[in-house]
Amino acid sequence: MQLEKMQLVYLLTLMVWIQVDAVENTELSGDYIGCFRHHYPNSDLPDLSHTINGTAAAHTVENCITECLKLFFKFAGIFNGQSCLCGSSYGSQGAANCTQACYGNSSQPCGDLQALSVYATGYMVPGPPNRLIVNQTNETLIALSWEAPSATNGALTEWTISAVVVETFSQGPVSPRIWTYPVGITRARLLGLTPATQYNVSLSVANTFGPGLPIYNLVWTHIAEPSQPDSPEVLNKNRSTITVKLKPVVNEFGPVSKYRIVVSTEERTFFDRKYLKSWGESQNESIPYYITAELCPKDLLNETQFVVGDGKRYSCDSERNWYNAPLQTKGQFHVSLGIVSTFQGLTKIAYSSASHSHNGIILLDVPTVVKKEGGEGLLTFLKIAIAISGLLLVISIVVFLMIQRKYAGHRYLRRDQQELNIRGAVTEVENSAFVYDEYLPEEEDRKVDYYDMLHQRIWNIPRNFLDIWPEVLSEGSFGSIYRGTVQRKSQSTDVAIYAIQDSELASEDKRNMLEGLDILVRGGDQQELNI
Repeated sequence: MQLEKMQLVYLLTLMVWIQVDAVENTELSGDYIGCFRHHYPNSDLPDLSHTINGTAAAHTVENCITECLKLFFKFAGIFNGQSCLCGSSYGSQGAANCTQACYGNSSQPCGDLQALSVYATGYMVPGPPNRLIVNQTNETLIALSWEAPSATNGALTEWTISAVVVETFSQGPVSPRIWTYPVGITRARLLGLTPATQYNVSLSVANTFGPGLPIYNLVWTHIAEPSQPDSPEVLNKNRSTITVKLKPVVNEFGPVSKYRIVVSTEERTFFDRKYLKSWGESQNESIPYYITAELCPKDLLNETQFVVGDGKRYSCDSERNWYNAPLQTKGQFHVSLGIVSTFQGLTKIAYSSASHSHNGIILLDVPTVVKKEGGEGLLTFLKIAIAISGLLLVISIVVFLMIQRKYAGHRYLRRDQQELNIRGAVTEVENSAFVYDEYLPEEEDRKVDYYDMLHQRIWNIPRNFLDIWPEVLSEGSFGSIYRGTVQRKSQSTDVAIYAIQDSELASEDKRNMLEGLDILVRGGDQQELNI
């Protein structure tokens, strides 16, 4: 990151040097173009429309040209030996006769009472745009607007925008991006950028002589939801504590500000983030989960053991500390590791997941030893009940398989009644867009609930990982196909996105749409298809 900062300093220094060099080292050609009418104050705008303050600039031709070069104008004109004017064009009111000599050099013509003596400055390309405004930013987008330069010096041809990385939290390389737009455009949305990255965004415009000097702005994209941490590994548990192993996280989308450990004290394996509070507050408000500790990144540089319920207080900042309350001797507990990322006024949090939990919380059952009279009899009864339940389960499975085999021949449907059969991994993109990672041909015709299958097997792509461009590639029977990008492991992949508003389709259209998707998938060689 330090190297990237040095590169930025060099880049900005080079740009400033080029701009100064363009003014100071451009040859003052002083080529006299001619004398032209100029009816002050009703002059012929936009010819030589910019007036230099003061009379000193009009004393000599060299003075006037120097001032106009500082403003990147192609032409300089002196009016009646008293005013220096600059502009990109001249002569729209026709030719005139200039008899006024310059006060600083009597050999040079400096206009007349209603006339301008016009000279070429030697500068040909446009000046930098007047303004570059950042209107909006998010994780992968920067929206801009701008104003054309005062010194166009001819017909403008196209705008060029570049975004070069200055700093980034991404672990992989982030390539610079370049966009071009026609001259009629004065705003743009730069899509497919990397989250938590500072870009040097530059804008320039070209005319028939070449590109002009850029104007630039340093812009950060927003941080995104952090990389998901690994679930805590249970090492030991007793009546009031649980010892877990925590692993540090490399966050691709922002800084790791602190780690958070959450305990839930009821059977459900999820919690509502907005109600997370301290142990004391959760007890008072009867909330069955709480923050038991927060650790600083320096406390978790490597795999670290942490004791949940050790009765100590933990804090990573001066705002507050968290009481790691001893666990009750009876009950079930769920422990999750969270990562908190805070940067430039934004905070994003992600919590760990576990393979046996649908919402990312590890279930830890802390047993309680209870000795009562008659306990052995109860234990025997439970063993018998479990054995009977297991036997009934086996019998049910056998009966089901026999029935399934007997009626297998009646499961076929008519071709015109079949719906799309999809097997393999299915990925959902927001706004009814899906990515098919694998499709297996039909081995057996069977009617399926398409939407139920999707909800069972989809992988949700975070919205900040997806950019849908306004560019429409084509129109399908049931929606438009857009150009877009999907972020995967800090890399941007170009995709085509078929936007289908299935909720607005009639039943017959929906069936036709599914059959069409079936044909589309069967006929393509794509390993990945966006629908």
